[in-house]
Amino acid sequence: MNSTNFAFVLPAVLIGLGLLVVVVVVVLVRRYERRRKEELESELYGLGFSFQEKDDSLLAGELGRLPVFGRGRRGRVRNVARRERSGREVVLFDYTYTVGGGQNSSTHRQTIAAVRSQERPVPDFELRPEIVFHKIGEMFGYQDIDFEDSPEFSNRYVLRGTDEEAIRRLFNPQVRRALETDSKWSIEGAGGWTIYFRHGKRIKPIDLATFLDQFRSIADFLLA
Repeated sequence: MNSTNFAFVLPAVLIGLGLLVVVVVVVLVRRYERRRKEELESELYGLGFSFQEKDDSLLAGELGRLPVFGRGRRGRVRNVARRERSGREVVLFDYTYTVGGGQNSSTHRQTIAAVRSQERPVPDFELRPEIVFHKIGEMFGYQDIDFEDSPEFSNRYVLRGTDEEAIRRLFNPQVRRALETDSKWSIEGAGGWTIYFRHGKRIKPIDLATFLDQFRSIADFLLA
């Protein structure tokens, strides 16, 4: 093969290899997601939950106005499980959304536990692990509700919301102590709903029971 022919063939070969890699990745991802669904379904049935792969109506109401569901684009709900517990509706699901565009885009995936309690409505609030950008933001007026008697909690988390007095009542000393031991929770609330998740982390099926125990220990304090 002369150099001229090679110059034409090489790009075609590279494009073909690139397409092959894309196909292989898509097949592997789909296989992984199918296996995850099957394992989640089995574990959740064992924990007393009902299960459905999709529920496009889940975020159509009050739950959908929580901050995390307004971030990015292509928000997607999958692997939805439900159960009633102590008069409260508990919903567990995977939520995925994308931020940025092109080569700078990134996709965030997390398992979210949501609790609805009409008897115990909460003020609109958002709690997330505090990072250095939040600390810098405070210097320029970024809201962060701190507690003088809980410096560890205030250092680990940024807490925001419109009704500061109601939020301070909600995050009583018992709640703050429970959260001090684990600074990776993100919690949001509005009306009858509160949601609990670890940003960018989907829970493995084998770890579901542990995750549910951890989330319940916080939810029981917060909604007591």
